[in-house]
Amino acid sequence: MPLAVYLALETDLQAAIVLSLILLVVSVAILASLRDRWITSP
Repeated sequence: MPLAVYLALETDLQAAIVLSLILLVVSVAILASLRDRWITSP
């Protein structure tokens, strides 16, 4: 996915921004779903 953002940045700025935002949302969702596992583990 980061490679797709980089390649899109060379040709289409709007597509690169959209791909970056999608990557950001997926990353935040994964971190939020794993938050309880990190907090409750000793």
